[in-house]
Amino acid sequence: MRIPKQVILTFLLLISNIILWNGCAPATSVRLHPDFVESPDIAHSVTLLPPECEVIYLVFTGDNQRLPEREKELESLLSQIVPGILQSQQYEPYIFNFPSDDQASMEARYTLEQLRTAYGKSLSDMYPKKKVTMKLVTDVPGEIGPMVNQLVSDPETDALLFIKYSGFKKSPGLLAKETAGGVLLGLATGTYMIPVSEGGTLQAALIDGTTGNILWHNYAVGQESFEKLIEGLFASFPNYNENLGYYVESGIEIFHPFKVKDLGVEMKQDLNLGPDQILLKDGRSFSGEVIDTSKRDCMMRQRQTCYIINRKKIEQVTINGQIVTLDDLDEISFKRVNYNTFEERIEID
Repeated sequence: MRIPKQVILTFLLLISNIILWNGCAPATSVRLHPDFVESPDIAHSVTLLPPECEVIYLVFTGDNQRLPEREKELESLLSQIVPGILQSQQYEPYIFNFPSDDQASMEARYTLEQLRTAYGKSLSDMYPKKKVTMKLVTDVPGEIGPMVNQLVSDPETDALLFIKYSGFKKSPGLLAKETAGGVLLGLATGTYMIPVSEGGTLQAALIDGTTGNILWHNYAVGQESFEKLIEGLFASFPNYNENLGYYVESGIEIFHPFKVKDLGVEMKQDLNLGPDQILLKDGRSFSGEVIDTSKRDCMMRQRQTCYIINRKKIEQVTINGQIVTLDDLDEISFKRVNYNTFEERIEID
């Protein structure tokens, strides 16, 4: 059946409009309060509240548990890194300290728990959809309520910043189980995806210190390093007194990229290296995440460095606690990797 020319033209016009619309107005996880768009200077001095981090250790038996040491480690990192981010974007940062008086301290902790509860409830208001276009980010505002007044200890504070991380870390036994299951599935389907060892969601809310309105909110989900999550989360944090109306009217996302390392905060090198290991014939070993292979090389991610290792030099490869032969590596379907995102590429030949 011959399709009329007018129908074809109409179809092509529709497709071109969809492409143009998607290109000009990409979806975003950011939310802005209309008051903040109208008066971006209402938040100059920002007090960082104690971050809330929860990390669940997932085990083979299902007897999962919290990792309090890991949680404290991440809370400490956030307290070190975030003030530098705020300062770099022309805000005046402060750290919240509980009162020295026992009674006042207990009351502040109770109010903080109330704030966390109210914040959790506000998410359903702000996110009836996970992502919307930038032009619609003011249509779903969130609020905590006037309880925030009780946490503003410094009269100079304009806003409070609350950060929450919910994550998981898998045990070697669970990873081995998932790896074995993936190998069986790979034999049946020809495609094998490597299970991830750690990941989570990082959220941040900038809260007006008087009204309790959530002025800015964003979240980042990932299975990369914790610092990558931070960089992804705060790239959409506006500079002080920035013209937010421009972003809403134009549909262009706020984007101020930065590197955590530029803030002068040292992160432990053993964080999130990944569960994989490559042992060379000369005795050297590399820990991280095997991300790709070729006929000549095996590629491993170690934080923000890519190691390109000659296969002839490899003695043994372990993926998630499971020894994998070089022939098995050729059967694994790795996710596509953008090698331009690595800060450094090191060849081991």
